[in-house]
Amino acid sequence: MSGLIFKAYFISVIFNLAVVFGAYWFVIKLVLPFIKNDKWHDRVKFYVPLLRNLMIFLLILDILLDLGKVFPFLTIGVVTGLVIIFWNYVKEFCQGTVF
Repeated sequence: MSGLIFKAYFISVIFNLAVVFGAYWFVIKLVLPFIKNDKWHDRVKFYVPLLRNLMIFLLILDILLDLGKVFPFLTIGVVTGLVIIFWNYVKEFCQGTVF
């Protein structure tokens, strides 16, 4: 039964990622060219990648919290290792999202 739950959760994560990237593509490729007002065009072009990054961050946080419910020590180890390995990317992501 747990294998079936894991597969369903994996499919839901893939679906959520597809929705985030699909919405991003839709706005950037299909909606953005029709915005004629330069002020709104620039705002949409600036804030849509920010929203995409925020949604991906929240999805990763949700995945880590769900993993932490089942394997807390493994989750702490994995998160610590990933932060150490990808520290430059984490730092740039935080700076790009906040500042």
